Amino acid sequence: MIELKKTLINIAKYLLALAFGILLLYLAMRNLTWEEVKEAFVSAHWGWLVLSMAIGAFSHYIRAVRWGMQYRAFGYNPKNLRLYAAVMLGYLVNQAIPRGGEVARCSILIKSDKIPMAKSLGSVAIERVFDVLILLSLIVLAFFLEHGALEQLLNETLFAERESEGGIPLLPIALGLGVVGLAVFLIFKKRLLQIPIVKKLYDAFLDLYRSALSIKDIENPILYIVYTIAIWVCYILMTYVAFYGMDEVMAIENINLLYFGAIVTIIGGIGMALPSPGGVGTYHISVAITFGAMMVLGTYDASYNLGILFATVMHITQLIMMISIGTWGYVYLTTIVPEVDSAIEKTPVEAEKTIQD
Repeated sequence: MIELKKTLINIAKYLLALAFGILLLYLAMRNLTWEEVKEAFVSAHWGWLVLSMAIGAFSHYIRAVRWGMQYRAFGYNPKNLRLYAAVMLGYLVNQAIPRGGEVARCSILIKSDKIPMAKSLGSVAIERVFDVLILLSLIVLAFFLEHGALEQLLNETLFAERESEGGIPLLPIALGLGVVGLAVFLIFKKRLLQIPIVKKLYDAFLDLYRSALSIKDIENPILYIVYTIAIWVCYILMTYVAFYGMDEVMAIENINLLYFGAIVTIIGGIGMALPSPGGVGTYHISVAITFGAMMVLGTYDASYNLGILFATVMHITQLIMMISIGTWGYVYLTTIVPEVDSAIEKTPVEAEKTIQD
C-alpha cells in the first residue's frame, strides 16, 4: 500500500511538471504561428546545427570522463565509453522524467561494472554541486555585466508606469537587499533556523559546501575543475555555433555573438534546471526573455519572438542528439557490454571464438 502511494505521488509529480512545462511552452509560443516555426526549421543552415549537436555530444563525453575521476577516488575504474553511454542514457531518461536520468545512469552501471548504487548516486551528487557552483558564478557575473538590460526589461514590463521616474536601479537594490539579508540572518540565525523552510535551505547550503570540499579526495582536483569549466565552455560554443544556423540571428546588428551566446547559455541553463521534462517551456521562456532583455531587434516583442524561435530550434536539435546517442547508450550497455564481458571471462580459446562469432 505504501509503495503504491509513493508510485502515485511520483506519477502526480511528473504529470504536474509536464503540465507546467506545456503551459509555459504554450504561453511562450502563443504569438507565433505554425508557419513561422516551420519556416525557422526549413530555412535553417543544418550544417551549423549539426556542428552544434556535435559540440553538445562532446561536452557530455567530457562529463563522463570527469565522472570517472570520482569513481577512481572510490576505488573503481569503469571505462570512459561505458560512462559516456550511461551519461547519455541518463539524458534520454531526463527528457521524460525530470531528474530520473541520474538514477537511470547509476542503475545501469550496477549491471555493467558492479558499482554500488550508493557510490554512484554520491558521485552524481558531487558533480551536480560543481555544476551548480559554476552556474551560480556565471549567473552572478551575467547579473553584473547585464544589469542594465535586466533593469530595462523590468522597467518595460513589470514597472512600465515608473518609466518617467527613471526606472528601477536594479543592481544597487539587489546588492543592498543581499547585504541586509545576510546581516539579518547572522544576527537572528538561531531563531531563523527554527523555521522549517529556512532550516532546509541552510542544510542544503551546508551539503553544497561539504560536497565541494570532497574534491580533495580526487587524484587530480585541478584537472577536475578544468573539465568542469570545459563543459560550460562547450555549452557556450554550442549556442554560439547554433546562431550561425539561423539567418535571423546572424542579421542582428551591433552585438557580440560569442558574448551573447554566453548570456543565452547561462540564462537558458536556469530554465533547464527548473522542474520540467527536458526543459520544455522553461528553457524556451528563459532564452526568449534573454533576447528581449538585450533587445536584439527593434522592439521587445520582436526580440522575444526571435528568442522563442531560436530556443525551439536549439531545443529540438539537441533533443535529437540526446535521443540518438542515448538510445545507442542503452543498447551498448545492455547488449554489447554483457557479451564482451562474458567473452573476457571465458578461456582464451572460447573468448576468441565468441568475439569472432
